[in-house]
Amino acid sequence: MNLEYIFKWQLIFTFLFLIGMSGCTESEPTLTVEKVEVREIPFQIIRGGVNDLISRVNLPYFDENNQLYWNSDQKNPHICTCMISPVLVRYHEVILLKPRVDLCGCQNQSLSSNKLIGLDKQERMVWQRELIKGTSHERVIGTTPQAIVLSTLEVIEPKTGTVLEPLITEPNRKWAKYGFHPATAAAFRRKTKDFILFGAEYSLFSTQGGLYLFNPKQEVRTLIKKAQQASPFPFLIFLSNRLLQIRNLALSEDERFAFLAQSWETRGSVQVEFALFDLKTKQTIFEERLEDGCSSDPIIVVGKQGHVAIYYRKKRKHIIVHYMISPYTGET
Repeated sequence: MNLEYIFKWQLIFTFLFLIGMSGCTESEPTLTVEKVEVREIPFQIIRGGVNDLISRVNLPYFDENNQLYWNSDQKNPHICTCMISPVLVRYHEVILLKPRVDLCGCQNQSLSSNKLIGLDKQERMVWQRELIKGTSHERVIGTTPQAIVLSTLEVIEPKTGTVLEPLITEPNRKWAKYGFHPATAAAFRRKTKDFILFGAEYSLFSTQGGLYLFNPKQEVRTLIKKAQQASPFPFLIFLSNRLLQIRNLALSEDERFAFLAQSWETRGSVQVEFALFDLKTKQTIFEERLEDGCSSDPIIVVGKQGHVAIYYRKKRKHIIVHYMISPYTGET
């Protein structure tokens, strides 16, 4: 039996073995993204010619039947009470609708205070949490129905106000170990106890950072999507580049996919983009640039069974883009 004959049979057996192994390999889900509808809602003008951005809730939401609705209710002025006097600036924002969480701020010439307030369906207070000032300056950097993430990486359950993950302090010290910039977008995965964080630094010739998976207890940070910048005129480097920022993100029910509210920003202009990112394969599955000249940070709202929407403002209109992602596979 010559060596050439043996070699041919080795190739045949290797080929058959690889075919058998490929049949046993679990295939990745193939997803399609369908744009269901685009809604445009004009600003409402109230007394004195002031628009509705300050006085109304102005957020989309999915109800229990997975139908997309718009909430333009007047904010209750009695929700935010200030303990400092005199009050020069009063701030009230609904940061989450289901469950309901409001962010309240009060300020005068020398003092300021901010707090989170959890409300029930009748707008009765369920819990409240003062945000710390000073060394461990706390800000909200992530809001999903599963978790509110503070800049110190403390995690709060939105419905009850329970602390899911306490802040991590420096060894033998009281102040927080982590303090992320307010421009950071974040979400917390309750199954794996880690964070998805966006943070980027841009200069004329370099780009650093992007989207990370971060486990603060193990101090493991993995870059899964690089930050990007693009010049509209590549040969004119003195002009401002468009910088990719992730302004808001949310998770699918199984926490495998991240829905990204992205914006390409340059001086005086913001272009909104919706993206679907697979956290397992670390790949962008879908991206769609929507509109240029937007005037607000985009927000993601997630329903059930693959329904998701992105909300932003442009030219005195509220705009909601509703997507359907299929096939929906549920838990993995």
